[in-house]
Amino acid sequence: MASAYKPIAVFVLMVVVGCAVLALLSLEPGTRLRLGERMVYGIYVEEARVGSWGVGIENRMTTLENVPCYRVNYTMELGRVQQGGWMEFDGDGELRHTRVWYYLDNVPRWATEIAYSYPDNLMIVRVENHENLDENGNPSAVENFLFLQKETMTAEHLWYLLRLEPLELGYSREFDLNAFPDATRTVPARVDVVGEQPVETPAGTFDCWIVQGQGSFDWMWVEKNGRLVAKVQEQSAGLTRTFVLEGLE
Repeated sequence: MASAYKPIAVFVLMVVVGCAVLALLSLEPGTRLRLGERMVYGIYVEEARVGSWGVGIENRMTTLENVPCYRVNYTMELGRVQQGGWMEFDGDGELRHTRVWYYLDNVPRWATEIAYSYPDNLMIVRVENHENLDENGNPSAVENFLFLQKETMTAEHLWYLLRLEPLELGYSREFDLNAFPDATRTVPARVDVVGEQPVETPAGTFDCWIVQGQGSFDWMWVEKNGRLVAKVQEQSAGLTRTFVLEGLE
C-alpha cells in the first residue's frame, strides 16, 4: 500500500520544492537587498568624524500602480543639520516615490515629495516651505507636474540602484538628478565602473567595484555581490567628505 502513495509523495515534494524556488526567485534581486537590513555610516571631513548617516529597508509594499516596491528610510546628522526621508523603488531599481525633509537646529525648514510615473513620463513635485506658515500653522506648498526628459532620480537612490545593477568594468549609465529643495530642477549625472579594490571599514573588509561619479558623488565603492556600499567620497565646499560603513545589521 505504501508504494501506491510513493508517486503522489514525490509529486507533492516536487511541487513544494518548485514553489520554494519560485518564492526565492520572486525576491528580486535575491540576497542583494534584505528586508530589515540597516547600515550606519560615519561621515568624515578629512580625518574628523562630523556626523552620521543611517539607512535601512523598512518593508516591501505595492504602489497605486500595483508595482511591488522596497521602502527605505534614511536619516543624516551633520552638525546643525538634520536631513532624512524615505524612498520607494521597484525590483528593477526604478525610483517611484520619495520624500526628503531638512531641519536646521531641529527646526523644520523644507520638505520635498516626488512621484515618478514612468508609463506617462511624468514627475509630480510638491515642495513645502516650513518657514512660511499659514494661520493654521501649515507650511506653504507648491505642486508642479513635469514631463521626464530622461531617467531621473535622487542622489540617495544611487546607493541602492548601483547595488541592483550588474556592475562590471566598463559599466556606464547617464541620468538626471533632482536638485533640492526645488526638485523641479535637475542636473545631468553619470556613473562609470573604473576598477576594483578591497575596502577596509570598521564593519569589515569588502571586495568592491570602484564607481566614479559625475554630478553626484565623486567615488563610490560597491561590494561586488551588491550587498552593500562600503564607502562614498564627495567634494563639498572645497572639502572632501567621506561616508564610511561602520555598522551593518
